[in-house]
Amino acid sequence: MPARDKLTDPTTDWLPSDDLLSEQSYLVARGVRTMAHIAEFPAEPGLMVIVATRLEAQADPNAIPFVVDHQDGHATCGYAVAGWAVELYRWVMGKEIPQEQRERVLGLLLGYSPAAIASFEDRAAGRRYLASLPESASS
Repeated sequence: MPARDKLTDPTTDWLPSDDLLSEQSYLVARGVRTMAHIAEFPAEPGLMVIVATRLEAQADPNAIPFVVDHQDGHATCGYAVAGWAVELYRWVMGKEIPQEQRERVLGLLLGYSPAAIASFEDRAAGRRYLASLPESASS
């Protein structure tokens, strides 16, 4: 099989540039965030290997590149500070956890402070969209 040129390979055109991958890896390695979520894509074995190879090529020695197959036809990739962060991410993306808790844990993994998460939840609480009441109920 001929070697693929990452600049012309259409299977990974959707991945960020090498510079952005390196930057995200650097931020994880320096402790700015526990993990960086780079992309979601179809969970095809060959494609997952290509994506893992691209991430590995740009990885800081202190960041772990990962590809997670969610067993539902899609996969995600990124960098993590430690193996436990990847396992926590895999667990939190499962169906066993309520959406509200999932969003909180993901926020922490992605580097948001507890105060930032609380502030987001406070602002979002007032943003409910309700259907108009029928005219008979409003009079």
